[in-house]
Amino acid sequence: MDPTEKPEKRGPAQNPQPGAAEFTAWWNGSNRPLSQLQISIFDSGFVQGATVVEQLRTFGGKPFKVDEHVQRLMRSLEISGIPAAQSASDFSGIIHEVAERNFSLVDAGDDLSIGLWVTPGFSGKYANAKFLDGDPFPTVCCYAHPLDFYNWHGIYSTGQRLVTASIPQLASWPSELKCRSRMHYHVADVEARSKDPAASALVLDRDGFVNETSKANILALIDGEGLVSPRKNKILPGVSLSVVEELAQRIGEQVTYRDMMPFELVTAKEVMLCSTAACIWPVVMLDGEKIADGQPGEIFKKLLKEWQHLVGVDIEAQAIEFAER
Repeated sequence: MDPTEKPEKRGPAQNPQPGAAEFTAWWNGSNRPLSQLQISIFDSGFVQGATVVEQLRTFGGKPFKVDEHVQRLMRSLEISGIPAAQSASDFSGIIHEVAERNFSLVDAGDDLSIGLWVTPGFSGKYANAKFLDGDPFPTVCCYAHPLDFYNWHGIYSTGQRLVTASIPQLASWPSELKCRSRMHYHVADVEARSKDPAASALVLDRDGFVNETSKANILALIDGEGLVSPRKNKILPGVSLSVVEELAQRIGEQVTYRDMMPFELVTAKEVMLCSTAACIWPVVMLDGEKIADGQPGEIFKKLLKEWQHLVGVDIEAQAIEFAER
């Protein structure tokens, strides 16, 4: 998601500069500066894109929904057959440790993005190669860096534009598997940006129903139904989507899950996306057609307000403040 506008410069950045303290990662049991992280070209994560991944963010330095992210990671490891030595409680502890260690490096009011990924280690083809130096076991990394507000701070007020991609969602693995094998998303976004440089791709399933975008789950406010999202067995079980379902109840809206045709987004009263970093934001246009009046809707605004109450952070104001560090 590209920013639609940038704020004026805030003056010299107060975050650590080269030579100062550096953000660090948990890498196979040790702490390393981000600049020193390296993965072998023979690792399955590189050779085959076989990487199970989770992405979290902090609010006030505290990682959000850790248990839910770790549970999804454990399920992805099970599906992919990657035998990580860490337990769910181990992963939870690693996430909190990385957040605590790195949060002191950002300005007051800022927050972190936290990534956690696991690969099978050396690809089977090279697992016993004598010329390789290192363990043939899974590679585990948990890292943190400042949230990339510069990529999306304007979307709360101006909204997101989407372009329907011709490439469909993959059906070769379970939708609940969250992994880094995302070439189809990359190609879809390249196609979308060739038509609208500020757009993201809307990906359909192989039956032509709405699925998700390359970065987020999608919901539509449909008259007489409330909020509608694609069938759960067809989409990634989004942690943020479950938060929206919880918050929707607070404002008297329900979330239902069913197959949804693309035209239903254009005729919907509102459309919105939800994902880890930006939380929730409106979609105002699909394939060049306005959704409703082309402005962020009232239900989106209510859900964003409820999310802000939940985490104790003014999400939109924070994104604007730290769009340029």
